[in-house]
Amino acid sequence: MQARLTTLWDQSRASFWFVPSMFLVVGIMFGFALPMLDLEIDFSKYESIWLQTTTDGSRSVLSTIAGSMVTVAGVVFSLTMVTLSIASGQYGTRVLRSLMEDNTAQVAMGSLLATSVYCFLVLRTLQDRDQYVPVLSVNAAIVAAIACLIILIYFVHNVASEIQAPRIVEALGTDLNASIERLYPEEIGQALPEAARLTDDPIEKFRRDSVTVDTKAEGYLQGIDVATLLSAAKSHDVIIEMRKRPGDFITVGDAIADVGPAGKSNDGLARTIRETLIVGTSRTPRQDVNCAVHELVQVAIRALSPAVNDSFTAMNSIDRLGAALCRLALREIPSPYRYDEEEQLRVIARPCGFGEVLGAAFNQIRQCGEGSGATTLRLLEALTTVAARVSRGEDKEAIEDQLQMIDRASRENFADETALAVILKQIERTRQRMTREPEEAQNDADEADDGPEDVPTGGANG
Repeated sequence: MQARLTTLWDQSRASFWFVPSMFLVVGIMFGFALPMLDLEIDFSKYESIWLQTTTDGSRSVLSTIAGSMVTVAGVVFSLTMVTLSIASGQYGTRVLRSLMEDNTAQVAMGSLLATSVYCFLVLRTLQDRDQYVPVLSVNAAIVAAIACLIILIYFVHNVASEIQAPRIVEALGTDLNASIERLYPEEIGQALPEAARLTDDPIEKFRRDSVTVDTKAEGYLQGIDVATLLSAAKSHDVIIEMRKRPGDFITVGDAIADVGPAGKSNDGLARTIRETLIVGTSRTPRQDVNCAVHELVQVAIRALSPAVNDSFTAMNSIDRLGAALCRLALREIPSPYRYDEEEQLRVIARPCGFGEVLGAAFNQIRQCGEGSGATTLRLLEALTTVAARVSRGEDKEAIEDQLQMIDRASRENFADETALAVILKQIERTRQRMTREPEEAQNDADEADDGPEDVPTGGANG
């Protein structure tokens, strides 16, 4: 249930209806409450020029504010749509999720519409009442209008800022870092989990006596309610091995899980397993780290396309991906085994390892930028930085695979012997970093002096 509520919250937060609706509710509440307070409080004894008004003056002020707020709200909506259209066309549709989660536009539209609705409700109380002067309500409308103008100024500034490539790449990188922090919470150096000492014998026995559960849904697997799955496995005294994980596309009839022993499985358990799956039309980074990776990758490969040819944006994306991989290299990969309170194995769910994330981050960029020396060098620099932090053998093998593919592609695509020599030198440096202890390699990375005889950075002068 918690996973579904979290998914619902993410969907609401990235929509254009939730925050404005909340503002409208607040505006309606004030539209009913403040006129009632005006009837209870006598403002005639106050001589302040800022409080006193007339019935006709109240109508004029409220009508002006109500009409102007609706007009400005339309302008805000138009600017938002233009921004999303430009970002979608230049950087790809994947960046829209990050832009829509920025609630500046939602707050701007919500405050403007709420102020307008509030003014309309207060105007309703002035019908056929020549002696009624809603002093508090009118002054509240003026304060709300001033606040809306301040929000509008910030909104215009935010629109001009968030459409810039570095800002978009930074937002996507922040989402990726948040996914890593959420999905890989344990840092290397802690005690090994109990699941790491599990032998293969119980697993093989389970797989020999298990039945398959298929799915009735179609779409991208956005998440799995692991708590409900673990509870169901415990109540039926079975082991459940998930064949799919968040980010996979599933179709009707796909095998999603194996349940064993087979004799304890029934239709009710199969239905519960299906209900733990959260399926949608697109991927989300809540339980799928590669979703956030692919968003940055799309920005990079679009920037490398001949139509755009913006290598600097591609290098910015590579920098963010490299920084995220450095974080992941220092994290403990979660165990695929989930136990109940009695330390009985109940769920097997394969996590996404470092090698898979590394491949998702660099494979397409390497292929699209294999003819660009600056892009290739920036990829190697990112790999060199990551190599200074890896400690697991399988992580080093994943980096070595990337180095070999870059080596082969560079020998095939670069006829310039000088450029090729620079790339090969950087590849060798990366391999040297992996052969050292992480602390020693990191110190070497911090103290390296890239002089005229050293490898160029692949930046503005690379």
